[in-house]
Amino acid sequence: MKEVSFGMFLRSLREENGLSQAQLGRLAGVSDKAVSKWESDAARPQSGLLRRLADLLGVTVDELLSCRRRPPEKASQKDALQRKDRLWKAAHRALCGRYGEEMPHEVLNRWLSEYEELRTTDAILLFELLRCLRARAAETGAHVLVRGALGSSFVAFVLGATEVNPLRPHTLCPHCGRFEWADDVRCGWDIPEKRCACGALPVRDGHDIPFETLRMTAYRPWLELSVSHAGRKAVREAFRAFFADFPVVTLRREAYPTLEILVAVADACEPALADGQILPFEAYGDALRHCPAVMLLPDADLDALRRLEADTGISCADASFASPEVLEAVRAGRTQGVPELDSEQLRRALGSLPSLSFSDVVQALGLLRGTGALPEDLPLSEALAYRDDVFLRIQRRTEGCCSGFAYKVMHDAARGVYARGGMSALLKKQLSSLGLDERFAASLAEPRCLYPKAKGVQYARIALLFLWYKLHFPACFQKVM
Repeated sequence: MKEVSFGMFLRSLREENGLSQAQLGRLAGVSDKAVSKWESDAARPQSGLLRRLADLLGVTVDELLSCRRRPPEKASQKDALQRKDRLWKAAHRALCGRYGEEMPHEVLNRWLSEYEELRTTDAILLFELLRCLRARAAETGAHVLVRGALGSSFVAFVLGATEVNPLRPHTLCPHCGRFEWADDVRCGWDIPEKRCACGALPVRDGHDIPFETLRMTAYRPWLELSVSHAGRKAVREAFRAFFADFPVVTLRREAYPTLEILVAVADACEPALADGQILPFEAYGDALRHCPAVMLLPDADLDALRRLEADTGISCADASFASPEVLEAVRAGRTQGVPELDSEQLRRALGSLPSLSFSDVVQALGLLRGTGALPEDLPLSEALAYRDDVFLRIQRRTEGCCSGFAYKVMHDAARGVYARGGMSALLKKQLSSLGLDERFAASLAEPRCLYPKAKGVQYARIALLFLWYKLHFPACFQKVM
């Protein structure tokens, strides 16, 4: 077995907890240079810091000094509770590492709201599973997109399970920790780039996604992932490793032959199921609905994105997909051959705007996916492109006093209740009393799919990444696409 040095072990623990060297240094009360020296084995932390470091990184002092974790024990109810507790602590450490221990009140409130609702469920284990699956896929260079509403969770984002930050748009300086809300944009990536007073470039983030979107699906232990073909093997291996104590079976749907559903059989089944079995979804799907599972949907676009990275030598992480240059290319209609954006209707609608933001692209894609059409006489910012828009429009009209009512309307609209059965006169009157006009009510009753906004943000990001490669490497783009 390869010997692991203290520095290597410390680095792996830091990355596992989603902390940068600067963030770990701030939490431990030392400089990022000190952390860098520890990780390069040029120095060791003082003995008085070991307990603090061990607590921050979720290990014991013995494990830290021996550079080795204790072997995991067999799963049991007690172990599961302890594991959940460790994960919540790890997520809180990552939260403090990112936003500081004296974080803004709204950030803390979002964290506590999710914590109080999710701590008695297994959601944190699901987030950790997702983090492990994505990390394993990334090791192979594969791409994974989280489908559904899971991207609405701030806890999942902090834990490293998702890439979409659901907080309101804001900037955060990675050097001095200065935090500012940005109320003049609808997406953090649209905040103009400006250096902090300390000279560093702040991180621009936040997509204004309410937790209530997740509440519609929070307690179903099934993940939905779009995966590049090259990444499916890695995800399968990671799923089996995560549930090593349980048999894992594969469900297939006759109508969707490329869909693969991996299920960890954590509950007793009659007849007993053996590891590795391939079963028809129609016969076993209902019986296994309470077991942890991941649905893998192959996505050829993600394979193409991986080939572009390989051919150009430029990672997606280094591509300025939301830059003014890329957004202007969208507005100018230079989107031929670009997935999601190669639409004449989209070119006409976005080309008529005086300027274009990332948020406009997100809204437009949500409307096209949901209704197949874009409004001609309504600003994109006012259109109901996602279920999140329904909730926030009502909630903010009442300054947060009608969250329950807003959730009910969002839930029914997303389920197609108003499209199938119409809207009652009482509900129309209630909406009108909040200053929401007839157009708002009519939009709720339109036949459509109201997707979670987190999903739209990811698809907009992927589309603009393709456009970035097209603009900077046209020959490679033409070859791959």
